[in-house]
Amino acid sequence: MRSSWWVLTALGLVACLALGAAAWQAVPTQHLVLLLPDAFPQTLSAAAHAEEVLQRVWGLWLPQGVATPPFRPPPYWTPSPEAIAGAREGAGLPPEPTGPSFGVILYQDPEELWRDTRKYGVGGLYLTARWDPRGLVRDLRERFHQAGVAQDWTAQGLVLAYCPEGDCAALLAHELTHALQDYTVVRIPTEFCPQELDREPRLIIEGMAVWTEFALDAKDDFQLLVQGPVALWLELGGTLSEVPLFLLYQIGASLFQFLSLRLSPPETLALFSPSVREVVGLPDQPFPQLFQSLYGESWEAFLRGWEEWVSAMPPPPGAELVYEER
Repeated sequence: MRSSWWVLTALGLVACLALGAAAWQAVPTQHLVLLLPDAFPQTLSAAAHAEEVLQRVWGLWLPQGVATPPFRPPPYWTPSPEAIAGAREGAGLPPEPTGPSFGVILYQDPEELWRDTRKYGVGGLYLTARWDPRGLVRDLRERFHQAGVAQDWTAQGLVLAYCPEGDCAALLAHELTHALQDYTVVRIPTEFCPQELDREPRLIIEGMAVWTEFALDAKDDFQLLVQGPVALWLELGGTLSEVPLFLLYQIGASLFQFLSLRLSPPETLALFSPSVREVVGLPDQPFPQLFQSLYGESWEAFLRGWEEWVSAMPPPPGAELVYEER
C-alpha cells in the first residue's frame, strides 16, 4: 500500500512538472523573446511595451540606439567577426544578432521568481550569458525552447521581472540598463580607479540603472525619491567612504544626475566602456585623464561639486519619510 502511494505521488509530481513546463508561452519582438505564463493578460501589448522600453534605453545611452552592433569583451585573442561568422556557418548556426537580442521572463507570482533565482525578495534580475556558473541561464533557456523557441536562438542575456500585468516600465528600464551594460561591456576601471568606485562599484552599476528609470519617466519625482533622501544623508554626516546599502542605489543615481548636467548619456557611458569610447571618438586613456578631459575637472573636484550641489537643495516635503522608510 505504501509503495502504491509513493508511485502515485511520483506520478503526480511528474505531471505537475510537465504542466509547469507547458505553462509558458513565447512572444517574439524585434529584439526580444518574451516568456509569459499562459494566463498572462494582454500578451501582445506586454511584448510591445517591453520592446519599446528596450529601444528607449538603447536610444538614451547609445548614439545609434539599437542599430549599434554588439561589442565583444577583451582579451585580444577574441576571434575576428569573420572567423566567428565562418565558424557559426560551419556549425549550421544562424548569423550572430546584428543588434540587441535578449530573453525576458515576466512573472505573475513573485515566489516563482524567487525560486528560479534563489534570491528572496527581488523584483527583477539580469543574467548575463557570458557567466553562468550555476547553470541558471542554461536551465531558463530550456524553458524558452519548451515554449517553442528554436534551439539555435541566440540570447545575449536574460531579464527576469515580477510584472503581473505586463506594464512595469521602471523595472524593465532598470534591468534592461543592466543588459545594456553587458552589451557595451561596461567595466569599473581597475587601474587608477577612484577609491569611491573601488570600494563600491555598484554606485555606477546600480546608480546608472536607477537614473535611467527616472530619465525615461519624467512623472516620477526624482527630487522626492532620490535627491531628498541623499541630501538628508549628507546632512547627517554621510560620506562616500562608507556608503549605506539602504541608500546605495539612490546615491549612485544622484551622481549620474550631476554628471548629466555636463555630459550626455553616451559620454557618461564612455567613461566606463572602452567600446563606447571608440564609438563616440574618445581616446582610450586611464580613468583620471579621461574624466578630466571629458568632464573638464578632476574626479575629486566633481565629487566636491556634487556634495555642494545636493546640499544646496533643501529636501522636498516627504523626503524625510522616504529616508526613514529605506
